[in-house]
Amino acid sequence: DLAQLELAPEAYAALTTGGVRQARARDPAAFKEHLAFYRARVLYSIGVRLLHRQGVELADATWWIPLGCYALAALLFLAWASGHVSLAVAALFALGLAHTPALLNQANTSSADGLAAVFVCLGAWALLERRLFYLAAGLLTLAVAVRPDTVILIGFLAAALFFLTRGDERPHVLGLFLWVAISATLYLCLSDFAGEFLERSIANDFA
Repeated sequence: DLAQLELAPEAYAALTTGGVRQARARDPAAFKEHLAFYRARVLYSIGVRLLHRQGVELADATWWIPLGCYALAALLFLAWASGHVSLAVAALFALGLAHTPALLNQANTSSADGLAAVFVCLGAWALLERRLFYLAAGLLTLAVAVRPDTVILIGFLAAALFFLTRGDERPHVLGLFLWVAISATLYLCLSDFAGEFLERSIANDFA
């Protein structure tokens, strides 16, 4: 009812007609089953709720977050690049990255992807630019609370750091183990919180 009130008629019709969307709009059981997929994205949902409490329409709040994350990502690209090249070149580089199709799509889509991307990019900056493993690990683990399938990236990244780095560049083995263990535990907790649908979704990602 709230979506119908806030959205333009053509936008509401696009969300509620045709195939599985129509089934979810008309069948409460089908709608409830699909909610599990979004329930696991807790940080995004919390952000949407906080904006809504501040008076932002619920439909707009779902879009303001990815739009804001798009701007933050562009600023991160600019700040990161400016440490290696002139400000003018860094601005062109950041502008080019900001206009890649993937980021433009995130900025125009009501989804958690933009927030997850910011956490991943910040984690990459902390790890590669500042050599702050534990800060990077924390940021990437937070991304799991936005998109649980980020745990796949964490698993492969931890393995890469263990096998492909040497000396001072390699994080402590115990730190790597704890990072993977904490991230996996968070994923399992989110999976239990969200329900069976999330487990099937992650299985499809692996497939």
